[in-house]
Amino acid sequence: MTACFILSNFDDWGWIVVYGVVMQCMAWGMIAYAIPLLSLSLTGLLLLSEPVAALLIDYFYLDKPIDVWQWYGTGLTLLAIYLGAKK
Repeated sequence: MTACFILSNFDDWGWIVVYGVVMQCMAWGMIAYAIPLLSLSLTGLLLLSEPVAALLIDYFYLDKPIDVWQWYGTGLTLLAIYLGAKK
């Protein structure tokens, strides 16, 4: 059985828009609030970890298959964050 992700009415679209706007505003609001409290280099490194966190959430919580190139990119990103933190 496959899932159908076709939104059939405007109520569904409205909820998707509300969810997207609220979550994006909350996330970027928290980021904007935290930036003055942290060093610029730490803020940059933390923002670089966002794609890695998204990939791990996809894999562990959403059971999305991740191919070897995505794992390679994740490792490369983590290595870059580590090297950036060493400076």
